[in-house]
Amino acid sequence: MELFKETPHLIDLAGIGSDVFMAPTDTKRAPREPWGGTPFAREAAMYRAKTGTDSVLAGLLASKAKGVEARRICLVGFSAGGTFVGQVLKSETDRRMVDVVILLDALMVSKSPAGFVPQALAPWAQYAAQAIFAGIKSERGTGAKDPFLGPVFVSTHTNIKQSAALEAIVGNTTASTDAVLDASAKAASELPEYEGGTPKHITTDWKQLVQGFPPDAFPLTIGPSQGVPGPAKTWNSMPLPNIKAAWGNFYDLDYGGTTAADHVFQAWRVQRAVWQTMLAPRWNAETQSPYSVAGLGAFERCCPGPGGNFVPSGFFPTGAPYWQMALAAAAGFFAGKTLLK
Repeated sequence: MELFKETPHLIDLAGIGSDVFMAPTDTKRAPREPWGGTPFAREAAMYRAKTGTDSVLAGLLASKAKGVEARRICLVGFSAGGTFVGQVLKSETDRRMVDVVILLDALMVSKSPAGFVPQALAPWAQYAAQAIFAGIKSERGTGAKDPFLGPVFVSTHTNIKQSAALEAIVGNTTASTDAVLDASAKAASELPEYEGGTPKHITTDWKQLVQGFPPDAFPLTIGPSQGVPGPAKTWNSMPLPNIKAAWGNFYDLDYGGTTAADHVFQAWRVQRAVWQTMLAPRWNAETQSPYSVAGLGAFERCCPGPGGNFVPSGFFPTGAPYWQMALAAAAGFFAGKTLLK
């Protein structure tokens, strides 16, 4: 929280471990759901039912952020928590109001014998297409250093592979990210505003991925003594990921690793690296961007102030007497959290 000029507000979302990372010897055990996300899907349905609309965020904020007006929203999912993020993005209403999506080894998309299911890819691609399109607008000359041309989509992942049975019905986080990138690029090229061009990378301070950690952050050992199954692993410093894609505001960051410890490292250290590189600079910036208001199809001009896509005042009624930002985070495997400012 010390990364932000104004401390975001944190909302916790209940969650349990994901069956996606079962050991090969466990494949005969029928999972609750292929991606282990049933508790998050149910929670999203509960919030959706509170308002009787397609919006998950309206019910969530009315219940968990009374008196706080959401001004910018970031969804953060770890492990099975990605299911909740995906449920939010299924809503066109919610999708247009989200400023940043961060998935920490959490992007897992359903498959069929023919490959990834188009309907399962669609919510991710419809949101992330706007993140890619930010780079296309930047290429047109709107400003390579303007990070507020559109929303941000970040997927970080390990190289954990599932059992053959699970791989047949849900993609691992590496393959799912590749599929979402391809689908998002196609969706971006089909936007009404698209007039040709390729996405340009918007300037990112990559050294923030490895710098700025507290002195006691490393060395870090994760293993059975921390309640994590499998062999222990020690990190002496923050590794720089393989940056597989930086298309506009779409980021694919491959941290490698194939153990449960690598998975947990995503929540314990990678999360901070992404926040201080992509999220905090965006929300701390005092700038006026011509594309800084939510409602991604309109690109209206907004008022001077911190950067990012703003939720129009009063859009999500919470009884708030003042404006505040919202950061919603869902985490699987361990506890889930949601942040609001």
